[in-house]
Amino acid sequence: METIAAGLLCRGYQLRDQSYFLKGNHIPGFVGSLTLDSTCLSGFHRTLADALLYFSGYSGIGIKTALGMGGIRHLFCSR
Repeated sequence: METIAAGLLCRGYQLRDQSYFLKGNHIPGFVGSLTLDSTCLSGFHRTLADALLYFSGYSGIGIKTALGMGGIRHLFCSR
């Protein structure tokens, strides 16, 4: 995990606040995008990192994914 974390570079992000409506209440939250570059990884570590990032689209991230929050969309870009 340390090798993968060290090999993923943040190339950019955008974050903004947004309210979510749930059961008549507005819940403050955030939406945004994050671009990660895995070209510093090779072999097994790169394959594993890409598999984990791809699976995040099905699992979501955070504690409220069952409520529709924490959604992920993984886009693979080859260079």
